[in-house]
Amino acid sequence: MAPLRLVPAVVMRKVQGAYTSGRMRWVSRPLVAVLRHRPFGPIEAFAVPGAPRVRMVTAESRAIRQLYWCGVQEHAGVAAEIWRDLCRNAGTVVELGANIGFFTVVGAQAQPAGSVYTAVEAHPGSAQVLRRNVELNGLSHVTVIHAAALDVAEPGHAELAVPDHDRDVAPTGGYVVGHAEGVAGRPTARTIRVPTVPAAGVLAQADLVTLDVEGCEAAILEAVAENVLARRATVMVKVQRSPGRLRSLLLRFHTAGYVVFAVGRSCLHLLTTSQLYSTGPLPLHDSRDVLLIPAESAAKL
Repeated sequence: MAPLRLVPAVVMRKVQGAYTSGRMRWVSRPLVAVLRHRPFGPIEAFAVPGAPRVRMVTAESRAIRQLYWCGVQEHAGVAAEIWRDLCRNAGTVVELGANIGFFTVVGAQAQPAGSVYTAVEAHPGSAQVLRRNVELNGLSHVTVIHAAALDVAEPGHAELAVPDHDRDVAPTGGYVVGHAEGVAGRPTARTIRVPTVPAAGVLAQADLVTLDVEGCEAAILEAVAENVLARRATVMVKVQRSPGRLRSLLLRFHTAGYVVFAVGRSCLHLLTTSQLYSTGPLPLHDSRDVLLIPAESAAKL
């Protein structure tokens, strides 16, 4: 790491520009693989390649590094574009598991005037970076909540397990002990005590919801399904490797008149009735995200 600190910031910018623009990518790729481990140093913020309206602060975060060096396409694929389109028609958006706030900024920038956006993040370091990114982009209608949203009746506290391999200020992959499914096998020796809030209260008025909460998705969605279905809200949900209860929830939404898509790297994939009723593994189409959208709204995609 020490020799990398000697690489001038101007060199970092030139290599990043060559890679993200596609110019001589085959030459710059090995340089990016090395330089992405260099601290950002004097670079305090940057416009995300491929999404120039979105600015991010620099911080020790795998997501931030990927956005800086590789741009929006390698970080998020078509999911960023889909989220932007969904937010254009949503007056009240709730994002559970916002991490550093890339999708927060993408979505909030697209919302119509007078809209509300609530971003919830459990990890204190990630929540701090999230707030900085919201402020950097001038998104005054975004409310950041530092807490884990759970299927609980009252606010409280819980233990957030942080994977051993991720020592970043804003790590990924942390999960709430005793509440998550599909996260077996993640080595976690560290836990952080974090505040909790009832998910039902946060989601009560939402038109559009996204959940990326490391194995708590099914429990939360079960708790709020009746209200979500009554409001005909759209839901984007992360699917863990062993989805368990989440599969039955996908079927519940499908039978209630929702269309179910897997969000692929480059397009949406419609999940058929037979795929939803199958006992085969999820996710499908190399996707980790599933979009649940009322049939009457699906035509707008």
